[in-house]
Amino acid sequence: MRQHITSPIAAVIATTLLFAVACTGSEPPREAAATGVDPKADRLLHATSDLLGSSKSFTFTATEVRDRIRRSGQKEQVQLTKTVSLRRPDRMHLKIVGPNRTGAAFYDGRTVSLVEEEKKMYAQANVPATIDEPLDLLAVRFDVPMPMADLMYSNMYELVMTPHTRGQYIGEVSINGTTCHHLSSQQTLLDWQVWIAAGDRPLPCQLETLYKNDDGQPVTRITFSDWNMDAQLDDTTFAFTPPADYERIRIVGRSKSEEKTEESSNDAK
Repeated sequence: MRQHITSPIAAVIATTLLFAVACTGSEPPREAAATGVDPKADRLLHATSDLLGSSKSFTFTATEVRDRIRRSGQKEQVQLTKTVSLRRPDRMHLKIVGPNRTGAAFYDGRTVSLVEEEKKMYAQANVPATIDEPLDLLAVRFDVPMPMADLMYSNMYELVMTPHTRGQYIGEVSINGTTCHHLSSQQTLLDWQVWIAAGDRPLPCQLETLYKNDDGQPVTRITFSDWNMDAQLDDTTFAFTPPADYERIRIVGRSKSEEKTEESSNDAK
């Protein structure tokens, strides 16, 4: 008997898969700075987008600390560690470790496989050959929260710089020994901050998001480390063969009417 994918770790695996696969798209078109965004912040975001877009393969680690709002309204923090390997144009592997749980995700250019190791379960779905469409599909249809998706999207700059975006350059700070530029931005439903490494490799050091309209206004902070922008990755890294004792489960999406409501909400950001 097949089950629906409802466990928290499976949702987190799907989320990070979206971030990682989105990194493999082509370079976005150059656009002018959005109104209300500091020119220095605009240049830094362009540079980060260009660097990610020009790299053929890379790996990194993301340590995520996010707020979980309980039914009582009490806020608690959950920490996850994700190790990501990517190869253009359509290969990805993710390992994720959370509280008492371990999972993985694979993308081989045709099929997405999400694996929950402790429960010996996995889910699979065929996805389009392009990169942005799977990101949109899983975000809207499967309601997966994506606190760092815009940074990893193939057209990251275009997504970040909406007509409603306001942004400031705050200054330089040190994060784990690296000097970083601190940028802050405000949108209708979301406030976010990003820290970008100073120098000739403007990679993300840290990202923080705050969802203003959600109950409890949860905050997610993601710290990036161990970037390797010239990783040598072969096909076996991205291949998944289900073990005989693993059960395949089904991902349940939202209805079309709910998707339309979500799209209308996003247009207002």
